[in-house]
Amino acid sequence: MRQRVGRILGWAAVAWLSAIPAAVLRAAPTVPGLMGDSLTLPSGAVLRVWEVRTRYMKDSDAEPSWHLAYDLTDAAGSVSGIVAGTEDAAPDRTPRLSIDHRGRAVALVWSRWDGVYQKITCSRFEGGVWTNMHYLSFGRGDDIEPRIANSRSGAWVFWLSDSKYMAAPLELGAGRLIAAPKAMLLPGAWRPSLEADDRGAPADVTALRGGGARPATPDRLRDPGSAVVDSVSDSPVHPNNNSKKATVWGVGSQRGCARIVIIAPDSDGTNLLIYRFTNGATNLIKSVDLPSSTPPHFGELTANAALAQICN
Repeated sequence: MRQRVGRILGWAAVAWLSAIPAAVLRAAPTVPGLMGDSLTLPSGAVLRVWEVRTRYMKDSDAEPSWHLAYDLTDAAGSVSGIVAGTEDAAPDRTPRLSIDHRGRAVALVWSRWDGVYQKITCSRFEGGVWTNMHYLSFGRGDDIEPRIANSRSGAWVFWLSDSKYMAAPLELGAGRLIAAPKAMLLPGAWRPSLEADDRGAPADVTALRGGGARPATPDRLRDPGSAVVDSVSDSPVHPNNNSKKATVWGVGSQRGCARIVIIAPDSDGTNLLIYRFTNGATNLIKSVDLPSSTPPHFGELTANAALAQICN
């Protein structure tokens, strides 16, 4: 199979596939606590953003919190704080960072609860502060697991919606969408399901509202629908194959390359599906075996490993 992949893609496929797990482990962003992301700025400073959750205590009056924390470290030291607008109990999840082609505007996207659904949200880091928090997605249903691609042909934001993989062009400097989001065609890919749960109520509402009128709190939350969170990888796991971690929803891009690579699990959760994305259109390149170990950010880092082979 690996030789066939090499012929089709023109890669040294055996070396690439065998090197992915080690390369991914070395390159994975290091952030405190739960899910997060890091970005090295042109100045050499490192910006990190991650989730912080404080649990709801049964006999306590203390309000739970689920916010995004950050720190910025350079040669002079480190500053830290909370991303403005996230200082409440509304879940703020899976932050992702990117920077525009000029190396000036830093954009942060994540999934935030708007009171009914999880929605893709954006904020900018300028002058050492977070500004202009706003939603990028609207309407019914949950939008989760955002990813940013920043290529020579422009920036895009991707996310999972109800049975769909969504994409929209993004102006990083302004933090605004250039066009309306559209569903991507990813033949053979696992479809995130946010359909009704066993009790007949919409799973997204039941899960994200905490099952009642009380505001949703971290200790009663789970990922919507049939996508569950694995305690090690913090990523969706295919419901019919929980022993295989489908931590493979990822996007790879480089500012010097016009191409974007998208990776998703197949419908059985046993293979990696590798797609080329060009101006809203997708083409399946190949399916390869899903490794038994999938650390955090596996999909994004694997997509970037594939992109390096395509662009070189």
